[in-house]
Amino acid sequence: MVDDQGSGHMSRPRFVWALDFGQVLQLGAFVVPLVGTLWWFAAQQTALGSDVIGLKTQASTVIAQVAAITQSDIRQDERIRTLAEAAADSRRINSEVLAVMNAMREDIAAIKARQPKP
Repeated sequence: MVDDQGSGHMSRPRFVWALDFGQVLQLGAFVVPLVGTLWWFAAQQTALGSDVIGLKTQASTVIAQVAAITQSDIRQDERIRTLAEAAADSRRINSEVLAVMNAMREDIAAIKARQPKP
């Protein structure tokens, strides 16, 4: 810069405290997206918080359902065990009855063999 007297010497640049429209636009171009981004992150945080609360509610429901299913499985296992014991008892009784019937058949055959033939 040349000084005002025209001597050719460089003078120090002066800082002007005035704001022009370009500086205001530049500030707006920085601040508006920053505020928008912060607002978007806050909205996402709120949505995430409500999602977490919903998931906790669902988790407590699922935990209760799993506990009920577990209790039902225990009852079903007991019923199956009871039925298996009843089936084993039934097979044992059937085999005993068949053994008695075979013994009776042999006794009848022996009685028939001892009778005189006419």
